[in-house]
This record gives sequence, C-alpha cells and structure tokens, in this order.
Amino acid sequence: MNSTKSILRICLISYILFFISATSNATLEKIWQKIVSNLCAIIGVEFDIISYTGSGDTYFHFYSLPVFLILALIVSLVIFYMISIDLNQEQFKFITITIVRFYLAYMIISYGLIKVFSIQFPDLSFDRLNTNLSDLSPMQLLWSFMSYSKGYTFAIGLFELVSGLCLLFRKTTLLGGCRLPPIRTIYNSTNLLF
Repeated sequence: MNSTKSILRICLISYILFFISATSNATLEKIWQKIVSNLCAIIGVEFDIISYTGSGDTYFHFYSLPVFLILALIVSLVIFYMISIDLNQEQFKFITITIVRFYLAYMIISYGLIKVFSIQFPDLSFDRLNTNLSDLSPMQLLWSFMSYSKGYTFAIGLFELVSGLCLLFRKTTLLGGCRLPPIRTIYNSTNLLF
C-alpha cells in the first residue's frame, strides 16, 4: 500500500474518532473516557477525568489527543489487513481532504462566531472584577483579559470566521488553510501555557 494512502487513511480515521468522541451522547462519552483512562493506565499515567486545569479542558481532554492517534493507527492497520477498498489514490485523497476540510471549517466557524458575538468571553462579572489579581489562576487571568478586550476577541473571531468560510470552497481552501496556523498557534499556545 502506498504510504500517502496510509497516511490519509490514518488521518481520516482519527478525524472520525475525534468526531465520535466530541458528540454529546452520554453513552459514547463514558465509553471514550473508559478507553482513554485504560490506555493511559497501561503506560502508567493516571488522572482524574474531571480534574480542573484552569480552562474548560481537563487532563482527560489533553490525554485524549495522543489516544486518537494511537487508535487511528490501530484501526488503520486492521482496515488495511481486513478490507481492501478499491478506491484509486486520487479518489481516496479527494474524499479524505473534503471531509477534513468541512470538519475544520465547521469547528473554526463555530469558534469564530462565539468570539464575534461575545458568547465565549462575556462581560466580566462583578465577582471577577472584585477579585485580586493574585487570587486568579493563569487561565482565569487570560479569560478576564479576553473578556475585557472586546476588540481583540472580535478581531480573532473575525479572522477565524473568514478562515473557516474560505475552507468551504475549493478555490479558497489554500487561503483558508494558510490563515489558520498563525491564529491557531496563538490560541493553542495560550491554552497550553496558561
């Protein structure tokens, strides 16, 4: 099997696993939590699924990411040996890229909209305004800054929104794809570093 086709298959399966795990189905969520917890326990990593990290994400969410890749590799190998899909490489590449493109567009547009309309970072509460800076966690301080700076949040949201919309159309996919790394780097680094 061609290595490009193998990589595309792994990417497709990891996105499918990610999409399934991101659904709000309680049964699927419990199954996914069990899978991640068990795989992490095998390598000696133990964590409380609901441990607070300062943001909306928990340790479970951070440990889920490498588990997606491991499971995608395993499922890809199983599919490779059990089923022979007779799609030519170009068809498979087109289908995979289209699925990834629309999924990314959906996620980026959603994040852009919640920033543009001040849903993710609402006005600061009275309690937050009366809290000493030394009493805030790094993530709370970051979210307070983002809530206070409407212009900054709006600009980032608009940038994400336009990038996501570009991903919806084949002629503007490259433009949307080139616009995403800088903005996602800023956001992902703030999530991890705060």
